[in-house]
This record gives sequence, C-alpha cells and structure tokens, in this order.
Amino acid sequence: MKKVFVLINKNVLANAVIYLQSLQSDGSIEVEFRPKKTTKSEKQNSALWAVAYPPVMEEMGLRGEKSGFISMNIFAASILAGLKK
Repeated sequence: MKKVFVLINKNVLANAVIYLQSLQSDGSIEVEFRPKKTTKSEKQNSALWAVAYPPVMEEMGLRGEKSGFISMNIFAASILAGLKK
C-alpha cells in the first residue's frame, strides 16, 4: 500500500505524523522523503512548443507540423543526444 502526503500545510504534516506513528516498526515498511517534482502546466507546455522550440528546431535542421509527434520525438532525442556528449 502506497501512502503519499504532500506537505502543503501544518494539518497535512500532522496527519502524516499520526500515520507514521500508527505503522509497525518491525522493518516491514520503508519510508522515503523526497522533494516533490514539479511539472509544466498545459499553458507552459503550449508556449514552449509555440514560441521557444520552433526556432531551436529550425536551427537544428528539423522541420515538421507544429503538433507533429514524430518531429517532437526527433527533437527530444536530439536534445538528449546532445546532453550525453
């Protein structure tokens, strides 16, 4: 069973502490704390593909429809390949 608490206020923190205190301490449960990953909103993602990425793709010699799935995959693969160098 997976239980996730996003600590946005003291009440959620208190609930997380109560939950942790209710667990067995026999080594059968692993607890992990990590920063929450943030993702781009749909509006931010649309802006990237409408404004930022087309000039970069053009500079890289990539062409395609604005919403072309293949073009986006080639672009992403090109970026990742450049990062690995």
